[in-house]
Amino acid sequence: TTTTTTTTTTTTRTRNRTPLFVATGSKTGVISSAEILMEGVNGIYESKQIDIGGCSGVPNFPFDTSSAVGALFNDLPHICAGWMDGSVDDSSNCYGLKTDGSWELDFELAKPLKWGGSSVAFGGVQTPWWIIGGDPDGDETEVWGGNPPAEISNGTIKLPTISNTPCMTKISEDLAFVTAIPKFKATDSNTAWIFNIQSNTWTTLPNTLEKRIGPACGYLKTASGRFIVLAGGLRASTTEILNLDTLTWSLGPSIGEDLYGGSMVSVRDDQELLLVGGYSSTALSDIRRMDSSMSSWETVGQLTTARFNFVALAVPE
Repeated sequence: TTTTTTTTTTTTRTRNRTPLFVATGSKTGVISSAEILMEGVNGIYESKQIDIGGCSGVPNFPFDTSSAVGALFNDLPHICAGWMDGSVDDSSNCYGLKTDGSWELDFELAKPLKWGGSSVAFGGVQTPWWIIGGDPDGDETEVWGGNPPAEISNGTIKLPTISNTPCMTKISEDLAFVTAIPKFKATDSNTAWIFNIQSNTWTTLPNTLEKRIGPACGYLKTASGRFIVLAGGLRASTTEILNLDTLTWSLGPSIGEDLYGGSMVSVRDDQELLLVGGYSSTALSDIRRMDSSMSSWETVGQLTTARFNFVALAVPE
C-alpha cells in the first residue's frame, strides 16, 4: 500500500505597512495629543506603542493647537503651530520630534499661522517645505529648507489669487495640487491649480464640481493614471476625482456622512489613500481607505482620539 501526502502552502500577502502619525487638532476644544497607528496583517490600523528615548508612548505636542501644518522635514516629523485658544501665542513656532522623544523648537516662521495654514513638503535639494497661511489677506507664502532650516524663497512665491486656507497635496518632487475658495470673489466652486516649485509657475485647472469648505485632498497612482482625490468639506459627503492626464473632474464614491476638516494621506507608494478623522455632527475617529479602484471608502480603523483640523503624516517605521 502506498500513501501519498499532499502539502498545501498558504501565502499571506505582505503589505508595505507605513506608520501613520497623527497630532493636534480639535475635538470639543483644541488638543495637543499625538498617536502613531500601524496597519495590521488584517488591514486594520491600530494604535502602536513606540520606543523613543525610553518612552513607550508618543509625546504630545508642546501645547494645544488646531489647523497646524506638518511634514516629514529633514527626516523627522515637524509641526508648525496653527490656531490657538489665546492662552499661548506660539503660532510662528515650528517644532521637530527628535529621536530622543522630545519636541524641540527648530525654527520660527516669518508670519504666524494664527488662523491656520496648509503646506506641502517637496523632495530634492534642501527638501523645501512650502507653507501657506501666514498672510491670510494677501498672497505671500514661505518656503523653508536646509538643515539648519532657513527661509529659501525670499518672498518670491506668491499665490495667484488671495484665497481662504487651501487644500494642498504633493504630486511629485516639484509639483503640488492646490485648491481654495477665493477670499474676495463670489464663486460656486473652488479654484484649482498645479504649482511647480522649481519654475515658480502656476497651471490653472478647471474649477471643482462643488464648492468645498475644509475638504481633504490627496494624490493617487493607479494602473490607469494619476489622480487627485478631493473629499468632504462643510456639509459635504461627496468625493470628486481629478484625472491629471485629461485634467477633468468626475464624481467619486460617497463618504457616507458629511466630513469637514479631515486629513488625507497617501500610503503604499501613493497606491492607496487614507481619509482620517474629521467632523460631522461631532469629531470623528474613523480611518477610511480608498484603493486604486477608487470605487469606495472602506473603514479600516479608529483613532484613539477623535479629531478634526489636525496634522496627519506617513512616517518611516
